[in-house]
Amino acid sequence: MWQYLSVVLGVAILEIGLNALIISQGLGELEAINVNESITTPSVFLGSSLFGSISLIGIASAFGMVEWIFADLNDGYIKSLVSSLTGRLSYFTEKVVFSGIWAAMMLVAGAVFHLACMQLLLALPLGLSFTALDGAAEFALWLLGTWLAVWALTVIPLSAVLLLRKKLPVYVLTFILLAGVTPVLLVAISHSSGGILGALAPLGPALNAIASWMPSMVVALFKLGAGSMFDPAQTLPLIGSAPTWLWGALTGLLWTAIGGGAFVLIGRARDV
Repeated sequence: MWQYLSVVLGVAILEIGLNALIISQGLGELEAINVNESITTPSVFLGSSLFGSISLIGIASAFGMVEWIFADLNDGYIKSLVSSLTGRLSYFTEKVVFSGIWAAMMLVAGAVFHLACMQLLLALPLGLSFTALDGAAEFALWLLGTWLAVWALTVIPLSAVLLLRKKLPVYVLTFILLAGVTPVLLVAISHSSGGILGALAPLGPALNAIASWMPSMVVALFKLGAGSMFDPAQTLPLIGSAPTWLWGALTGLLWTAIGGGAFVLIGRARDV
């Protein structure tokens, strides 16, 4: 665990340190991150830092749990459990629950580390400050939604560990999941008009619906901050128009249930 916390802390220090150096030297055009935009509010800053082009917290959470399951498989820990159905199901169920705790730990650690480092940057005579503060309700719902989305992204790859038993393909699939490739592909396929993919055009509405209910889509929107939590989300299948926070929470819960259920069922069925 400490290795992942160290990486999250190191990234926070590196990001803030580089921005402090760049601003103090008057090299604004060379900034990798537009500081003036990223510190509009604390949630915008955290969204940019923790869930940027690819989610730092998602990587720490998902790869951490994947590594944990691989370790249990490789050292024979799972086989050493009581062979009764109850004993085996308990192990896999506990890992689903713990993955949520692990995701929360990574998210809280990332937020605390980045905000603490940002306070040091704001204390320097560089003329920086947050433009506004988030409302308590919006920020709490934003944290809830991001946690549930990261939990889902942490649980989903666990089934691949049991099915593939090889680290490289599992890590590649996990990275693809975190990068949000799946919903992009679904949307692209739904808009295809020719060739083999064109035959799937009638499924376009269904593919778009699936894409809109994926946890990586939640991360992509929530990284913009908590300002839209009470705004209506796009019209969604099954529930119509709903507040953004509710859509994010339901999406995270849905995929956590799907990923967790698959992990438990595969663990029950396969000889691990």
